[in-house]
Amino acid sequence: MKSSLAIQKALASAKPTRATFSRFVTSALEAGTLHVAVSSQYDGMVDGITQCEKHAPRPAQAVEGFAEHTMGVGGIWLVGRGRDYFTRVDRDGFAGFNFSNCCGSGFVGVPA
Repeated sequence: MKSSLAIQKALASAKPTRATFSRFVTSALEAGTLHVAVSSQYDGMVDGITQCEKHAPRPAQAVEGFAEHTMGVGGIWLVGRGRDYFTRVDRDGFAGFNFSNCCGSGFVGVPA
């Protein structure tokens, strides 16, 4: 119950910040309702960002390592220091946030 309240509070935020995004991801991951869609990612072969072919929201998978950047979730990579951008969106039956930075972009959400 506590996590669903935190999820709703994060979604109601007027201007999403990294703290809002972090609270949303943590609460939704604990509740088991978090979905992630990666739209673009860094590709070292071209030394730049490339678009991903399949970017439909999928259930989130926990990962270990680089917790500061991934928040423990596969598909999320944040660079920090104010260089991440967050936008509140509703898409494909999900409510959540788009995120973007110099390493890629994606969407995290929960079923609406």
